[in-house]
Amino acid sequence: MFLGNPSLPVLIDGKKAGELLKNAFAEKNWKEISVSAEKLILVPYFLFEYSTYREEERHGEKIVTGVERKQLVLNPETNDIVEDVAESLPSEREMLNEIADEIKLEVKKSGLDEERAEKICQLKTAELLEQPLNRIIIENVLKFYAPLWEMRVLIGEQQIMLHVSASSGNIVEKGKIPHREKSAEEIARETFNELKDPKAWLRYSKEIIELASKGEHTEALKIKNFVSGHLLWAVLLILTAALLFVIFLL
Repeated sequence: MFLGNPSLPVLIDGKKAGELLKNAFAEKNWKEISVSAEKLILVPYFLFEYSTYREEERHGEKIVTGVERKQLVLNPETNDIVEDVAESLPSEREMLNEIADEIKLEVKKSGLDEERAEKICQLKTAELLEQPLNRIIIENVLKFYAPLWEMRVLIGEQQIMLHVSASSGNIVEKGKIPHREKSAEEIARETFNELKDPKAWLRYSKEIIELASKGEHTEALKIKNFVSGHLLWAVLLILTAALLFVIFLL
């Protein structure tokens, strides 16, 4: 499909986007999840150049003493400047002008045409730089697209729609991934696996001794925090069983 306006390159396919999401959910203790790519969404932005200048009054005349020229990006949905993005964009010849027809695609429409976008760019740049409007010159306004994979995630009976950048692999709504508390069985199993390493015995024993040596009020607080992460009772039982097993072998 020919796009009409250039797009950032698609470097992450739907399968890779799914793997990135699975890893992100695994970090939140989710195991049984299903991920599928729904479609590729092209979100419009405007890249533009601005020029501004400084001037001083000398001998009754205003003299230009400095010129600044830089690129910025405007989000037409919010009419906000997106800072620190323009520098990392590829050149126009490195962008895509078409997407393979077999990819399910949705092109988002911009509420701004280039003429209106230029005026908004001038206004928002003047606000950003805290400069008079007449000192901001806008040139080379270019509409481009940022590709996002729309992903459907199923965790149990819950369904979540998330978006992954097809250019960078960043998960747009990563903060929406819920945290799952581990069950007592999972924590006990992980603790047992850890205790296969003798170094873990020493670490857990040290933590327990430190808790026992503290004052009554401090002990209650620390035990509460410790139990929430490791289940103190499970550690004590497993550690005792492991030590008895070793002694029996000896």
